[in-house]
Amino acid sequence: MIKIFRTFFISTPLMLGLASCAFADGSMMIMKPTAAASLTPGATTGAAYLDIINMGKEADNLLRISTPAADMAMLHESKDENGVMKMEMLDKLEIPAGATVKISPGHLHIMLMGLKAPLKEGDHVALDLVFEKASNVKVDAVVKKVGDILN
Repeated sequence: MIKIFRTFFISTPLMLGLASCAFADGSMMIMKPTAAASLTPGATTGAAYLDIINMGKEADNLLRISTPAADMAMLHESKDENGVMKMEMLDKLEIPAGATVKISPGHLHIMLMGLKAPLKEGDHVALDLVFEKASNVKVDAVVKKVGDILN
């Protein structure tokens, strides 16, 4: 009886943590999918963030992202070039085997262009991630205030 009791309390937090994940081919796990709430009522662009964990034995590439919430979703990388922040669109993002890649504020982000409506705190944004080897992963990103998005 004690072993069952311990297993329940040890595994319950793990199960609760995995509730916010999505899997593809048993190798890709997506954690903490979030989108930033729009700062203005007429906003037509936004950003989304998430962590990708490659639990597989070989590298894979994130090739595309789409969402019904916007006309386009693109992966961008922010870079500091001589004191000036610039964004560059990436054609693909390598996810090394056994690694976690964080798409987080200040570095990588999913740029949402042509929003159908401004993103409001508490809303959800569906994202479809297309990988080169793993199958597509559909995730539900929760919209949060910009200051509440911590990765």
